Amino acid sequence: MKELKQQIRLRRDELLMIPAFETGFFLFGEIIIWFLLRSGDKAEMYNLGSLVLAASTCFLLIFMGAAMLPLCFNISISMGSTRRHMIPAYYLITFAECIAAAAYAYLLSNLEMWILQTCFDGYKITLITGPLFQIKYILPAALAIVALHTLFGSLYLKFGTPALIIFWILLISAFNIIPHVISALGRYHHTAWGRALLEFFNNITEFKLLILLYVCSAVILLISWLMLRRQQVRT
Repeated sequence: MKELKQQIRLRRDELLMIPAFETGFFLFGEIIIWFLLRSGDKAEMYNLGSLVLAASTCFLLIFMGAAMLPLCFNISISMGSTRRHMIPAYYLITFAECIAAAAYAYLLSNLEMWILQTCFDGYKITLITGPLFQIKYILPAALAIVALHTLFGSLYLKFGTPALIIFWILLISAFNIIPHVISALGRYHHTAWGRALLEFFNNITEFKLLILLYVCSAVILLISWLMLRRQQVRT
């Protein structure tokens, strides 16, 4: 409990900053909607504010690990905390932070729906993010964000700026490769290997994906723990 209180004190500004950023992301999405409406007649509306909010907040929470984990680690260990107590406390506070961010995002999503229904009566409103705000998705997503957040921070703490550059290159490469893989499956779905891959992906259920996400997150958290348990304080 003492370590949890210390982590809250160290991360107080971060905990207050995240809702402010979420509000900004949400307003940016609403501005996009306004520009789309001015660009021509639209018969259908999307909750773009919630989409921009959800995606941007996830990236913020993940990449914030590069700044917050090294700071909290160095200060906590320097003040006499043990790694055995500090690291789990950091995990818990980050997880709670993700849940709180999701709860605030859900409130803003409902506000956007009210705005769309009130100000754009007569438009067909399509929910892009509707299914996302369910507990069965929020919990594994929050755990995955915690895992990536701590991995990102651990790599930066151990290897410095080159780790950030490599991590960023890998992330951008993944975003560029995935669309090409999907396109290739569409072009070669009639081939034997194409049919085999499609059958493989079709057999993956939602339950299996969620279990895989839990397992991958647990493995990444373990890797971060192994990196941090012998990490020295860096000044």
